[in-house]
Amino acid sequence: MLEPLLDRVYTWDALDAAQKRHLNGYALVTKAGLVLVDPPAMPEVVLPALEALGKPKIVILTGRPSERRARQFKDWYGAKILAPESDRKSMRVPVDHYYAEGETLPGGFVAVALAHQRTAGECALFHAGLRLLIASYLVGEPAGLVQLEDRGLYANFSRALEAQLKLLPLEFDALLPGRGRPVLKEGRVALAKYLAGFAGGEPTGHW
Repeated sequence: MLEPLLDRVYTWDALDAAQKRHLNGYALVTKAGLVLVDPPAMPEVVLPALEALGKPKIVILTGRPSERRARQFKDWYGAKILAPESDRKSMRVPVDHYYAEGETLPGGFVAVALAHQRTAGECALFHAGLRLLIASYLVGEPAGLVQLEDRGLYANFSRALEAQLKLLPLEFDALLPGRGRPVLKEGRVALAKYLAGFAGGEPTGHW
């Protein structure tokens, strides 16, 4: 089902057979039209609810690991695909525009590039007006908390953690992860608590 999260912000999840995990996708109704972020598969029974919001105009990918079913939405609706410039060489879907660090994207998002993530270009998307951050490399588990994906996906997990400190000055309340439950209130606090758990080099919290 298509679940409303915030004003003009919706989500759905779908099982990824290869990863054997449910992945989150996000849809936002904006002045630029309907914008999808890192969309996984969408069951046909959900399509009418999506189309009631408008036909997807833009698909924003936060990195090569989140290509998911972007091409499907391009084929179905002619949506333009946007992806990080630093992942240009590794993208497997046809990209219409490669965006740079700090660039303002359709719908009002700003790209926040993060070093030492799963790929060179992986980033978060910050929306000041909605006070939200989409970070598809994060997992919202247990509910109300967040953490990075499995350590083995990172060449240097400690540096990947350290890079998250760049996000804490941003003023966001909602934190929307790539899988697991979104944190709709005090998302920045949830991220700060997770990072603080590694202050001594090993987690002291929910790992």
